[in-house]
Amino acid sequence: MDFEAVRFYRDSGHFDVEAWWRRGAIVGAIPLLICSIVSIGLLRSLKPLWRASEQQNPPTDARHANMIWLI
Repeated sequence: MDFEAVRFYRDSGHFDVEAWWRRGAIVGAIPLLICSIVSIGLLRSLKPLWRASEQQNPPTDARHANMIWLI
């Protein structure tokens, strides 16, 4: 296998590394950005479900609940 000189790889007529690297970086970043946006949206929309509430008295219907599954 014969390797060309550095000039061969820097010449955009033969092998344009910058253009392909840029395209690859954009394609690779799109899924990360979409996942981040979706996860932030879900976090904001589901925030009331995991909010902690420290009440002194439990609700009336919870006093007679079966707690055997906690053991």
